[in-house]
Amino acid sequence: VSFKERLNLHYATWKKKKKSSSIRRKKNKGKEGAQSSNADDEADATEFSPTKEELAFWLFEDQLKVRYGQFLEQLRRALHDTQEYVKKSTLGYCHDLLVGRPEQEQALLSMIINKLGDPIKKIASQSVFLVHKILKKHPGMKIAVVKEVEHMLFRPNITDRGKYYGLICLNQIIFSRSSVCREAAGY
Repeated sequence: VSFKERLNLHYATWKKKKKSSSIRRKKNKGKEGAQSSNADDEADATEFSPTKEELAFWLFEDQLKVRYGQFLEQLRRALHDTQEYVKKSTLGYCHDLLVGRPEQEQALLSMIINKLGDPIKKIASQSVFLVHKILKKHPGMKIAVVKEVEHMLFRPNITDRGKYYGLICLNQIIFSRSSVCREAAGY
């Protein structure tokens, strides 16, 4: 999807929000007994055009999302490196991003969970450790973690070692009596 298409979509969403808020204002004015004049209608019509600052913000936001996506793709490639140190440090970066700023959390969580099936034992156990560290900081992510590990376990090409570390990861998750934990546990 090109930037122009995303900008048009964002503009259409913005326009719809502005239009619904102006309709609510008109209804509230009508309830109070005041009637809207042609000047009010013209002012509402001019509200639908975004300012240059808003367009610049949208452009910056779009470019930032594209660059962040490219950065995550580079992290994904680094996780497939042959050197243990590169994989371990990249896993740490993924953990820090997920805990600190959970933008595209599903992609980051997927990268960490996929390393449960890594052929190097230290990387797989580091992945288990990081998953539990994430759950200590964000206990609401238990459902997402359980589903992602379940997805990994039922892939056709997963090794026995990968299944082993996936089950260890699930086994160490502590569930409480909260509704989130009950949902994750399947009760």
